[in-house]
Formats: sequence, structure tokens, C-alpha cells
Amino acid sequence: AAGFEGEGLSDIVIEGLEFRSCSVRFEQCQRMVVRDCRFRFPSTPREFPDARTVAARRQNLRLAGDDNLLEQVLVEWAIDGGIEVEGAGNRIEDCVVHDCNLHGRHPGPGISLLGRNRSVGTGGLPVNTITRCTVQNVGGVGVYAAGRGIVQADHNHVFNAGLYCVDVSAVYLPVGRD
Repeated sequence: AAGFEGEGLSDIVIEGLEFRSCSVRFEQCQRMVVRDCRFRFPSTPREFPDARTVAARRQNLRLAGDDNLLEQVLVEWAIDGGIEVEGAGNRIEDCVVHDCNLHGRHPGPGISLLGRNRSVGTGGLPVNTITRCTVQNVGGVGVYAAGRGIVQADHNHVFNAGLYCVDVSAVYLPVGRD
């Protein structure tokens, strides 16, 4: 279930809230800010079906769009992934994700940042960033950064990743993929 969800929104700030057994999901959004929020048990499925069904039912914290910011967000005890951000020019800063992806499947990393190619005048592509985040006690991948566009991941602390699977990376940055 989503505490807040929407599509095509812009310039909204969600700050200082605690979410229990729900999350926020925004699609095609711009300049959204989620700051100083806590998400405890954001998704609680009763079954673990095949990977395609899991992806369709996913209820993790998700922002899809451009120029969004997640800052000082805590995500804990998520059955699936913790944070998923998709688009261009997005920032994930000073966040903590722990005890997530408790089934150990590849879909559902602690933090997922998917780039989407976007043309911006003559300045090139805006950079997606993951900075000063902590990801710990994750069943699968700790930080997953992929897609088109530039991703910068620096000054992060990732440990105890891959607790429930065997073919995994703490930080997964595919090279040479679109």
C-alpha cells in the first residue's frame, strides 16, 4: 500500500513523516523532495511468487522522473527493495537502508538508481547521484545503479549485502549496457 502516490506531479515536499506498512510511489514526477522520513515495513507480502509477479506487486519507495531528491530517509525491514529511483538528475543523499530484500532475489536491491537518457540543451546529461548513504543487511544487491546516463556513487557505506543469495555484488554497476 502507498501512503502517498501520484503521477505527473511536481514541486512537492514530503518532510518529517513516519510511514508504517506503506510507502510513497510517484511516477513521471519532477522536483519532488522526500526528506527526513522513516519507512518501517514498507511492504509486507504474504507470499513469494515468481520474480515477474514480485516485480508487478512491488511496493517499495519509488520516485520515477527527473530532478528529484531523497534526503535523510530511513528504510527498514522492507521485504523487497528499499529505495528505487528512476530518471535523470535525481539525488539520493544521506539515506539509510537496512534489513531489506529478505528473500534474496536480484529484483529488489537496497538502493536502485536507474538512469534514463534525457537531452538537456548543450550541457549534456544530468548526473544521478547516490551520496553518503548506508546500506546494510540486504538479502541481495546493496546498491544497483544502471540504465542510460551518468551515475555517480560516492562516499557510501555498504556492508552485509548478499545475505540470502550466492551470485551478488554489494555495489552493482553494469558497464557497457544501455
